[in-house]
This record gives sequence, C-alpha cells and structure tokens, in this order.
Amino acid sequence: MHGVRGSSAPCSLVSHLDHGCGKQTLANALPQFTVHAYDPAISGLHTATESHDLVICTDILEHVEPQFVDMVTDDLARVTHKTLSLQVAISSNQRRASVLGGDRALAVFV
Repeated sequence: MHGVRGSSAPCSLVSHLDHGCGKQTLANALPQFTVHAYDPAISGLHTATESHDLVICTDILEHVEPQFVDMVTDDLARVTHKTLSLQVAISSNQRRASVLGGDRALAVFV
C-alpha cells in the first residue's frame, strides 16, 4: 500500500483494518486495497482476532464512554501490528467533550 492516498512513497503495509467501520465507507473508497472491517456494534463485523499492518480508526473514540476508553485503546493496540492511524473529532457536545475535551480535531499516527 502507498502511505496516504495520493502519496507516492511506498510502505510495507500489507493488511488493513478499519476499526469501527460502520457502513464500510473506507473500504468502498479504496477498492484497490483489501480493507478488513471491524465494528463491535454490527453483527458479523464484531470480531477482529488478528493484528494488521495498518489500523485506521476515524471518528470513533469520541463516542466511547469514559469508562470504556482504556478497553478500546487496548484493543486498538492488540490489532495494530505496525501503524495506527487515529482521528478523533472533538466537538462542543457535552458528552464528547467530557471524554477528550475541547472543540477541535485530533489526528494521531503511531
């Protein structure tokens, strides 16, 4: 896979997981790659048993209740073999702000 779409720099990320895939928008947007789908809220997509070279988790953590954040981040670490792309949308919504605070977006690549 080439890094971020449009980048010409190759990298050795062979297996890909969309953690919290929802309607599988990412897989549909990148048909040239096999993107494995995982979403604990969707029957049939609620198990991710193996680690992947690239795990992408966008706009998920802001929906996780504070008491479950550690469990979800532990699971992200479990399924990430090489690279984790994590994007957290933070809004002025009271519940979301209580988890991560503020009114901004946070993107982290580990």
